[in-house]
Amino acid sequence: PKRPRPSSRGAMTARAAQAGIARGSTDYLVVFVTYLAAASLRAARQGVAAVKPELQSDANFTATALDAMDTVYLLSLGSVLIVSGAIGKMKGNLSCAIVGLSLSAASMAITGILLRAMTPASVAAATTQVAFAHGPLRAIDGFAQALAIPNVVAVASAFVHPAKMGVVLGAWMTSGPVGDVLAMQLASSFAEDASGGRWTSVYFVVAAAELTAALSLYACVDARA
Repeated sequence: PKRPRPSSRGAMTARAAQAGIARGSTDYLVVFVTYLAAASLRAARQGVAAVKPELQSDANFTATALDAMDTVYLLSLGSVLIVSGAIGKMKGNLSCAIVGLSLSAASMAITGILLRAMTPASVAAATTQVAFAHGPLRAIDGFAQALAIPNVVAVASAFVHPAKMGVVLGAWMTSGPVGDVLAMQLASSFAEDASGGRWTSVYFVVAAAELTAALSLYACVDARA
């Protein structure tokens, strides 16, 4: 006997199950929440880049120290991206996305606290902080971003019907430029504050955005039992 063809909804639910996601959430709500998550991750990366002038002028970071931090971040990001999909397949895409977002938020918040409470008064002090604090924090953020990014995409795609994949994910990919613009606007507005030192608030705002995205994912998309 012929097997009945699965319904469109059934096919979509099967894909969701493969991604470690249970059915029950509104498709476009999940797409929207993952869009915000991707934008917040991009804002975290761009936010760090946007405050580099302040790190040099206010916190005595040298160009060499900033380059070292970038190198550590990119090495961590690149190495984990290779296996991030496999980790998501084993542990669940939703869980990995939430952990990655939360860990990135924590690293950004801790960086902001260090810069505000222990602003280096000299190049030597800044170099020491980079070696023992900011460098490791950038490595952690690279790991977190690499864990989150592919799995956020997987969560989003699991709730998009195959017939709409191109249109919906095409629009979804604008999350990157949106995150870039928001981060640059934040950095610009805080840097222009006459009170000084407000640029460190970029770290806290971005961390709050990432944490909100993680909580929204947890609330809107149920992990498969």
